[in-house]
Amino acid sequence: MKNIYNLLILTAGLIFFLLPFNSKAQNFSMSFGGGGIIDFNLNNGLKDDYRNYIKYKDLNFGYYAFFDATFIELGFNYTNGSLTNYTKLEDIKTSQGIGNLTKMGYSLLLKYPLNYDLYYIKSKFTIYPFMMGFDYNWGISRTNGNDSYFGDLDAKGFSQLGILMGSEVDYTLIGPLYIRGKALIRTGIGYKGSKEYAERYNGWTSIGWGFGGQLCLGYKFMYSK
Repeated sequence: MKNIYNLLILTAGLIFFLLPFNSKAQNFSMSFGGGGIIDFNLNNGLKDDYRNYIKYKDLNFGYYAFFDATFIELGFNYTNGSLTNYTKLEDIKTSQGIGNLTKMGYSLLLKYPLNYDLYYIKSKFTIYPFMMGFDYNWGISRTNGNDSYFGDLDAKGFSQLGILMGSEVDYTLIGPLYIRGKALIRTGIGYKGSKEYAERYNGWTSIGWGFGGQLCLGYKFMYSK
């Protein structure tokens, strides 16, 4: 965990250290926008010394809104998706759908843009080859379904902090309007309510991981033409 935070701090430092050296090539802009989001998470849950596990995966669709200041992006999301329980207990594996989970969250990403021009023709693409930051998603409602293990855990218990890394591309449509596509990988740091269950089942929480994407329409309200 310490290494993850050290990497995050180092990345942020490098981005802001490099800003002055590219300030002539990169115009500062501010924008906002919104669109759709999809994400898939798995491996969240518990495991023990005997390679048994009780884990969850969820596939979510929803809405995403953002505010962008060139090097920083603040985002908000609302998603709903299916929640699946998969276990391995005494070499017996099971998997079953256990209802839906609705979540809200926010994210903060640090990034550095690169503009590519071809034969002195100004490109309509702005590429962010590497982004890094964090998000926090909290559950707001859950249909329990037939969950034999975490059945009494309410939606808030599925809240989770995550570390994000990824890339994004902007394509200018006309003037201040642009389309943004983004791909992210996510490392989830345990469910909020999993500690109680770790003690109950004599195990420990597992680190989750996942990936997702966003497709949005953005509007620049401050930019250089």
